[in-house]
Amino acid sequence: MGRGARARVGVAVVAGAVLVAGCQGAGDEGGPDRTRGAGTAERVPGSQAPATPAADEPDPSVQQAQEECRKEQRTSCYTFDQLRTVYGVKELKATGKGQTVAVVMPVGSPVLETDLRAFSEKLRLAAPQIEVVRHAPDSGEAAPFDWDSDVMVSQAKDTTLAVQAVHAMAPEAKVVLHQVDAAPGEADEGLTADMARRLADVARQVVEDDSADVLSVSFAVPEKGELGRELRTDFEEMAPVFLDAARKGITVVAPAGDGGAAPTEEDGKPVRGVSWPASDPSVFAVGGLRLGLDDEGRRTDPDVVWDDRAGASGGGVSEVFDRPSYQNRVEPAVGARRGVPDLAMTASGDGSTMIHFTEDGKTPTWVPMAGTSLAAPLFAGIVADADQEAGDRVGRLHHHLYEMGRDVDAGRKAGLLDVTHGTNGDDGHRATRGYDLASGLGTLDASLLVPALTDR
Repeated sequence: MGRGARARVGVAVVAGAVLVAGCQGAGDEGGPDRTRGAGTAERVPGSQAPATPAADEPDPSVQQAQEECRKEQRTSCYTFDQLRTVYGVKELKATGKGQTVAVVMPVGSPVLETDLRAFSEKLRLAAPQIEVVRHAPDSGEAAPFDWDSDVMVSQAKDTTLAVQAVHAMAPEAKVVLHQVDAAPGEADEGLTADMARRLADVARQVVEDDSADVLSVSFAVPEKGELGRELRTDFEEMAPVFLDAARKGITVVAPAGDGGAAPTEEDGKPVRGVSWPASDPSVFAVGGLRLGLDDEGRRTDPDVVWDDRAGASGGGVSEVFDRPSYQNRVEPAVGARRGVPDLAMTASGDGSTMIHFTEDGKTPTWVPMAGTSLAAPLFAGIVADADQEAGDRVGRLHHHLYEMGRDVDAGRKAGLLDVTHGTNGDDGHRATRGYDLASGLGTLDASLLVPALTDR
């Protein structure tokens, strides 16, 4: 699921990539403590750290871990505090209060809640409101979590990434993790057709129950290829469900995928395509970018479409879904089909984002992560902020955002920032002025976009 730093395989994935094992930080003396049980609190930083940091600044151990991460990765490592700055979230009065964000993921993490509380404390965020709803396999028996399984550990990190991303953008929103458990013997298989159907069924349940204001589904199945062909009927059967979500005002968000413009291969050759559920016209598809930030979270370089050692942003046109009406104005880019993505946020490995994670009783670490499974829940959290600001669900955002983005300069004033640098992988699509199949409408400044979304 989570892929290694140099993996570029076009497969169905939970769209997150783990880069290294983790960064201890200068305050963690003596290496990992292997006697501590999983989920216990991180020890107090050493005496080098200031005793009383400012109330609104992250704990000094976060910066220490960031410095270690930079040394290990030999590139930038960012904190969620920096992302809150660059995306304008710190300037918002809204915090997602009163809103519910549902996150649908496979397997989950046995230390999710403990890690989320520590994450929140160290970044000086509001105490998290987290609920975990487990969905058992058809057999009724779930595979026990196995720390020796690389697949399950990667899934745990992916889930942690999604939940911490939502909480960072909307600290007072309630997050409900819908954990879809694997059956014994299936836990090491990754995202199979059966698991994809079960994830879709849980998303269907959330919509039918009307139990969330925002729904983040962090998986990506390439439309083309063997698995996509097997699930084609499921793609089509879920379309009315996602349309029903839009009618209820539930914003559904999905990652564009991490396989670039060609996420699958046929006869050994890369094949251009996009991934579902991001390709569904009622789902908001979020692609990936690389950021250049200073320590305060201010841009030092223009955003660039993500393409590096960890993967590349999904983007292209669907072969399943026709062009929706909101993309009529960008027909030259998308043709007669649904174009992906709609918007893009950070997902890069060369500028990764650190999650707080505790693995198998070891000392908690800050683990650098990449992938559009970061970008999508970041946007989901910002939608929760907009819901609070509006006093109602802002719902399916496509029509409004594409109308705002028809003029680049006017869009900038409303918080839509055009991206004109980079391509999404080998033989990828190039970012250009206005909408393109690499970055969609561009990226965002929530301090302007949230008021623009709510003042209508």
